[in-house]
Amino acid sequence: MPYFQVMLHGADVLIPDENPENAIVGFYTTRIVRAANEEAAELAACAMVQAQWLEPEYKSNNIGGPPQLKIESVQRSSFIAWLRFRNTGHTFYGPGDAAA
Repeated sequence: MPYFQVMLHGADVLIPDENPENAIVGFYTTRIVRAANEEAAELAACAMVQAQWLEPEYKSNNIGGPPQLKIESVQRSSFIAWLRFRNTGHTFYGPGDAAA
């Protein structure tokens, strides 16, 4: 079964800060998953990220909704890349950023 690298864009979250300009309203993240095809890889990557946002550290700080995920890109990857990749982390952006 092949490996795929899936880049996701998450929107509609809200993690506030004392300074509203520093609030988090969205993010980008990448996951490497093993799947039969691109469609299955997209579903697996989305499920992985959604599950992470249900964990207490995310859920307790997010006063917005669950992340609305959009697939930005999918490409074939390798076993070695999957072994080395942490499958965690996000690149967050705020309300004034052009990323949205």
